[in-house]
Amino acid sequence: MNTQQIRELSSSFEIGGHTIHHGALTQMKEEEAWREIADSKSWLEDTIGRSCRMFCPPMGAFSRPPLEMIRRASFIGPRTVELGSLDLPRGRAGLALMPTTVQAYPHGLAAFARNAIKRRTFANLWRFVAFGRTTDWPELARRLLHQALDSGGVFHLWGHSWELDEADQWTRLDEVLQMMREIAGNAPSLENGQSRSCC
Repeated sequence: MNTQQIRELSSSFEIGGHTIHHGALTQMKEEEAWREIADSKSWLEDTIGRSCRMFCPPMGAFSRPPLEMIRRASFIGPRTVELGSLDLPRGRAGLALMPTTVQAYPHGLAAFARNAIKRRTFANLWRFVAFGRTTDWPELARRLLHQALDSGGVFHLWGHSWELDEADQWTRLDEVLQMMREIAGNAPSLENGQSRSCC
């Protein structure tokens, strides 16, 4: 996308920081990680003309030093790549960690299990088994969104444009966004950055 397209997108969608070169922060020296985080925020804010409040570490990888840098750069929190969560943001190191529910990507069952084991989020795996019971991500999104509406919680859909291209998922994403639009009157819709008051 060019600068104008990013600016236009930002008028309808929240855009968060994600580093400049998409490297794993946990494998960088501190100075390099700081530049990736701070320069990402600066470039985005200059481009979209407003505050960039949330950050997503590439590959979802972070540890204490990057969390401290994320806070120092004046982000209010990072978005994780945790799957199956309906939890409110969790406070950690002065930040609001935002878990996610569904990735717009056709994962197999093993991916959900690995995600839960790696992140020690066994409640999410239980939720997947109890309420999701499908690896068809649009159907999983529908079921977990209705679970959030019925029982409370935060439904968070995310994805990568390059993966949507590779897996030919744009039409399916349109269907899910339409479904979400149809039920939008039943629940508030918030940007990630508006979630800090939850924790």
